[in-house]
Amino acid sequence: MAKDGSIDQFRRGFQEEARELLVELEMVLLQLNERREDGELVGRVFRALHTIKGSGSMFGFDELAAFAHKLENAFDEVRKGRLAVTPELVDLTLSALDQIREMVEEGEGETAEDGGARAEILANYARSREALRKRTPAQPGKRQSRSRKREPERCQKRARNGRGGSALHPAPS
Repeated sequence: MAKDGSIDQFRRGFQEEARELLVELEMVLLQLNERREDGELVGRVFRALHTIKGSGSMFGFDELAAFAHKLENAFDEVRKGRLAVTPELVDLTLSALDQIREMVEEGEGETAEDGGARAEILANYARSREALRKRTPAQPGKRQSRSRKREPERCQKRARNGRGGSALHPAPS
């Protein structure tokens, strides 16, 4: 079993890593605000939040981990095409990072006086998610898979009508 001094050393290591990740997250979010369709930037935000959540949980920053998990979920929805990146999403995430920074600096990941601010951010996320889902177009992958399923049928009709096939399904010679 580790001594308390060792645990404190690991917690301090987490705090340092979290500070670095928060600086990187801010830069990436500002870039993402300019390039909203950039999947690599979305992935970087997701992975950084995932790391903060997991490491925070491992070192006893339970409230911080729970808060970061909710943010991570929002960016997972972006990665899956269910949610669009908007200025509102970026602004809410930047506000959330301020809260995470305070929890990291507090040392325990729990700051009672800012619980209301976190709750407000999460409520705004929920409202924004619902509004954004209504504005987010259907996933392109789903449309493509439907058209691919119909492709052979269309090619067969074209071939029967003497009009040829497609690049994927050429007409019989």
